Amino acid sequence: MSLAELVDTITAYSRHVETRPLDYLHLLPPQIAYASDPRVRRLLRTGNQWCGKTTVGLAEVIWRCTGTHPYQPCPPPPIEAWTICSSWSQSVAIQKKAWLLLPRDLISDETRFDAVRGFRGVHPAVRFRNGSLWLFRTAEQGAVAFSGATIDVAHIDEPCEQRIYEELQKRVARRNGTILITLTPINGPTEWLRELCESGAVADHWYRMEPQHMIPMGAREPLRLLDGTPMDEAWIARQRAETMEAERGVVIDGEWEIRVEGRVFAAFEVATHVLELLPFGSVKICLGMDHGDGAQFSEVAVLAAVDDSQLYDRIWVLDEYVSSGTTTPDMDARAILAMLARNDLQWSQLDHVYGDRAYAGQRGGVSKKSNLDIIRAIGRELGVPYQRLRPEIRTVKRGQGHGTRAWVQHGNRWLHHAQVRQGHFTVRPHCVRLIESLARWDGREASEHKHSIDALRYALDAQITARPRRAVAQVRTG
Repeated sequence: MSLAELVDTITAYSRHVETRPLDYLHLLPPQIAYASDPRVRRLLRTGNQWCGKTTVGLAEVIWRCTGTHPYQPCPPPPIEAWTICSSWSQSVAIQKKAWLLLPRDLISDETRFDAVRGFRGVHPAVRFRNGSLWLFRTAEQGAVAFSGATIDVAHIDEPCEQRIYEELQKRVARRNGTILITLTPINGPTEWLRELCESGAVADHWYRMEPQHMIPMGAREPLRLLDGTPMDEAWIARQRAETMEAERGVVIDGEWEIRVEGRVFAAFEVATHVLELLPFGSVKICLGMDHGDGAQFSEVAVLAAVDDSQLYDRIWVLDEYVSSGTTTPDMDARAILAMLARNDLQWSQLDHVYGDRAYAGQRGGVSKKSNLDIIRAIGRELGVPYQRLRPEIRTVKRGQGHGTRAWVQHGNRWLHHAQVRQGHFTVRPHCVRLIESLARWDGREASEHKHSIDALRYALDAQITARPRRAVAQVRTG
C-alpha cells in the first residue's frame, strides 16, 4: 500500500468513526447482556460511573429508531421514543451524551443541537431521516404531561416516581412497546421498582463492580480512565476505600438500599483528625446551628474555617457550643458570642451562618426557637438592630433537594471525602461532643450524636452544595 493509499484509508476510517460512533463503541459484558435481553420491561442496575448505564440505554434507543439493533430483532422504524430524566439539568447532560452517539448520516437536517441548551424544540427532539422521533422529557413535568401519547420506547434514566412508570406503561401498551430503565438506586424512590423486579414484572440486570465487568467484550485489558489509569482490581479497591462504608453497597455495587452497620464516618480517626491545629492563610469562617434535641429545646453550634483556594476544600473545626439542656435564644446568643470571642472573632467576621429550620417540639407544639429568634437575641447582646447584622442567619433545608434524605446523604458523603484526604479535615481537641459524634454516629435520626453532625453540615453548607459564593471578607487566623 502506498503512502497516499494509507492516508486515504486512515481518512476514510476517521470519517466513518465520526459519522457512526456507535459502530466503534466497546461495550462491557453487563451492557451487552442488557441490550441482548428481548424482554420489554428491563432494568440495568449498577453503581455510579463505571458501567455506562446511560450510554447503553441511549444506544439502544438509537438502534431502535434507526432499525440497526445489533443484538436482537426489533419492530421496523419509524418509531417514537422518549428518554425521561429526573430534571432539566440532568436532561441536558444526557442530551450531550446522546449527541456524541448519534449517527450523523441518519439524522434529519432539522435536528439542531446546542451544547448549553441541548436539542432544539419545545420538547427537545432528534428527528431521523426514516421518520423516527426521539423526545427528551423530564419527570418534573409530572405524569399528566405524558398522557394521551402513543409511543414505542420509553427510556427512564435514574429513579422516578411509580406514577411516572405507570403512565409510561399506558403510552407503550398499544404498540407492545419497550420500557428501558437505567439507574443507581439512590437520590430517588426505588421501593416500587424493587417490588416489580422481585415479582418478575421487570427484568433486573444487576452487576457489582468487579474486575471481569471492566473488560470490554473481545478485549484482554480493562477500560482506562482518560489519564490512562486502568480500571482494574486496584482501582476498584480505591473506589471502595473512598466511598462511605454505609453507601458502598449502593454507590459502588448498585444494591437497592443503604445499610448502616456501625458508624457512618468509618474514616474518622481521633489520632489522625483530632489535632491542635489552627488554619493558616486566608480562610472563610463558617457557623452552623442545630435547634432542638428530642423533647428539649437545646442548641448545638459548630464553628469551622475553610480554605477553598485549592481543588479540594480544607476544613478546620475550631470550636463548638453545646447547651447543657433546655435554653432560650438569649442564652444561646450569649454562648455563641462567647465562643467567637475565645477564638478572637466577631460576628461581622463570619462569612457564612446557617441554622436549622424552627424546631417545634413534638406533636406540633408551639415553636420555641428559630433563626429569627437567635439573630434578634444576638442583636440585643451586641446592642445593634438585628436587621443590620451581617452576615444574616440563613436557613438550611430550603430550596431544591434540601431537606431530603438524599441531601443529607450528599452532605455526609462530602464530609467523608474530606476525612479521607490527608490533611483536609481536622477537629480541635476541645470539641468533645463533635468528636464523639463523628466517632459514634450510626445514622439514626433519633441518635443523640446526630445534632452535632447536623450543625457541622450546616456550617459547611455553602461548600457542600457548591452554591455561588458572593464576595466576602476573609479572615486570617493562626
